[in-house]
Amino acid sequence: MLLRKKLGFLLLLGLMWTCQGGFERFQPEVNEATLYCLNVEQKSKEDCRSVRKKPPGPTPKVIESFPADGASEVNPATTYIELLFDQPMMEKTQGHVEFFLVSRVLENTEVREHLLPLEAWQSELFWLDDQRVRIFPPWRELIEDAQIAFRPSRDFVSKLNIPVSDIEPLRRFKVARFSGFFPLVKTNQYQCFYYDSSETKWKEDPNCSLTYAENNEDYPEGQNGRYEDNIGMPPQRRTLDGPYEHPQSFTVETVAEGSLLIRPLYVNDTTMNLTWAACSMPDPETKRPPRYNPSVSIDRCADTPGLFLFSQAIFACGVLNKANNGAGYAGLKNWRLPRLDELLTLVDYGYRTNSDNITAPGKSAAILFDRYNQSRNSAAVFRRYFPSKFYEGYYWTSTVARRPAMPPSIPEELAFEIFVVDFRNGNFTALSPLDDSKKAAVLCVSGDNPNRQVRSLIDNGDGTISDTRHGLMWQKCAYGQHPLNCTGTATPVQWTSPNSTTGALNICETSTFASKSDWRLPTIRELLTLYEKSFFNNNLALNPQFFPNSPERFWSSTTNVSHNENPPFPTQDFPQAWFLSFSLAHYQMALSGGGILGSRDKKINVGNPFVRCVRNLP
Repeated sequence: MLLRKKLGFLLLLGLMWTCQGGFERFQPEVNEATLYCLNVEQKSKEDCRSVRKKPPGPTPKVIESFPADGASEVNPATTYIELLFDQPMMEKTQGHVEFFLVSRVLENTEVREHLLPLEAWQSELFWLDDQRVRIFPPWRELIEDAQIAFRPSRDFVSKLNIPVSDIEPLRRFKVARFSGFFPLVKTNQYQCFYYDSSETKWKEDPNCSLTYAENNEDYPEGQNGRYEDNIGMPPQRRTLDGPYEHPQSFTVETVAEGSLLIRPLYVNDTTMNLTWAACSMPDPETKRPPRYNPSVSIDRCADTPGLFLFSQAIFACGVLNKANNGAGYAGLKNWRLPRLDELLTLVDYGYRTNSDNITAPGKSAAILFDRYNQSRNSAAVFRRYFPSKFYEGYYWTSTVARRPAMPPSIPEELAFEIFVVDFRNGNFTALSPLDDSKKAAVLCVSGDNPNRQVRSLIDNGDGTISDTRHGLMWQKCAYGQHPLNCTGTATPVQWTSPNSTTGALNICETSTFASKSDWRLPTIRELLTLYEKSFFNNNLALNPQFFPNSPERFWSSTTNVSHNENPPFPTQDFPQAWFLSFSLAHYQMALSGGGILGSRDKKINVGNPFVRCVRNLP
C-alpha cells in the first residue's frame, strides 16, 4: 500500500513536470532564465528549477503600408507613414521607423545600391487601433524626386510580447516633384553700372539715374536696374516683414549648455505665404532651436550657424516643431527644410554690406535686407530681415538635383545630388548627400504658397512663347538661329559691345521681332522661371517642346555685384554679369565650386553666353 502511494506520488510528480514543460511553450520569450517552483509556499531552490520561456507564437509582420511598397509619384507633401501589422500590438509601444535615402554607387566598376540612414529620432507615433500605427517623420515634407526606404524597428512588440523581426523587409517608394515653377520675384538690383574709360573700370550708378543710350558700350541701356522699378514702393520691391520676436519664449535644458532661454525670432514673407526662422540652426549636436539676443542691434543671432550633413539636415527643422513642449517654435509646428525655388527667393542680387551703414566697406551674405528707405533718405536705418551671423556659404534644400548619364563612367542612376544655395553670391549648385565632407547650413521655413501652379506656356506660332503665369513673352529661338524653327547655330555675344549687333543688351533693346519693339535682356530671376528641374532633353533643364535646339547658357541683364568682393578686382569695380546655365552636366561641377549660375566679363569676347530676349505681356 505504501509502495503504491509512493508510486502514485512519483507519477503525479512526473505528470506535473510534464505539464509544466508543456506550459512553457506558451510563455513569452525572455532573455534570462526564470525559476519555476512546484510548491508555491516553499520557494527554495530545492523546490524550483530554472527554465527558459518559449515564444508564444509567430513573429508579428507588416502586411500593409502607406505609402505602399513600390509606390511611385508619392506626393512630397505626404506627412506620415502608416503600418498595418498582422496581429494585435501593444499600443503603448513607442517604436520607431528606420528611414533610408536610396541611391546607387559605383564600386569596382559595379553598380551597387547604397542606403543612407536618415536621422528620424524625433518621429511622432500614433496608434489608430491595436494593429495600425501612423508615424510622422520630423521633416514634415519628403525629399523631392527621391527614393525612400523604411522599415519598423524591433521596438514594435505584439500583445504576446513578441518583437518585430530583425529581418522585416525594407519597403520603398518614389517621391514626385512638386508641380510648380520658380516664382518671379524682384532681384532687388535697382542700380545700374557704367564703364569709366578714363579709369578703365566699372562704376555704380546707385539709382540708375544717368542717361543710358542704345549702342553705347560705356552707358549700356537695358540693364536690370532700368526695369526693376527703381523708384517703386512695395509690393513692387522684394520685401519681407520682420524680424519679429514671438511672445512665447521658452527654456530648453541641454547637457552641454545647461538651461537656455529661447526667444523665437521669425520673418514673414507675404508674397510667398511663407514664414522663415530669422536665425540659422545651430550646431547639429545641440539639437535645439536657435537663439537671438534682443539687446544687440546688429549681431542679434546668438549662435554661429551649424554645418550639417544632409542626413542630419533633413530632420533638423523637426527640433522647431517639438519646441516649447510641443507648442512649436513661434507657435508653428510645420517647420521644414525649404525647397530650391523657395530658398532662392531670399537671394538679394543688389548691393550688400556687413554693416548697418549702407556705405560701409566689406561684404555679407547675399540675403535680402530692406534698404529702400535709406536709399531715399540717408538718415534712415535699413533693416536686416535675417540678422548677422548668417552663414556665407551653402544652405541645404530638400530638392534632388538629378542629371543625365555622363558616359562612359557615370550612369544616370548614379547622378544623384541635393541642391544647395550659395549665399556668398546668390548662386546655386548641388552636393552629394553620400559624401561626409559635404556639409551646409540649415534655414527653416514654414507654410506653402497656395498659388503654386504648373507654368502655362503657349506657342504663339510666330516665334514667340507666352508665359501667362509670369506675364512674360519670350523669343522662342536664341539669337543667331532661324527665328521660327530654331534651326542653325546660335551666336555667342558680349554683354555690351561697341557694335550694336553683337552686344547682348543692345540686341534685345533694338529688336523689333514679331512686330514688338519693347524686347529686353531678361533679369536673372526671369531666366530662372524657364529652368525646368525635370527635363533632361539634350542634357538641358529646358522644355524642348517650346525651346528646341537650344544652347545651354544665356546672358541676364543682372550685374554680379558680389564679384567685386573677390580679388583681384577693386572694391568698387563691377566687371561681370550673371548668366544661367541650363546644362544638367553642371551638377558635376559642385566638387570644384561651380554652379548653375555663372558670370562673365562684360566687355571681353571670350567664352560668352547666348541671348534670348523677353518682354512683358500686356
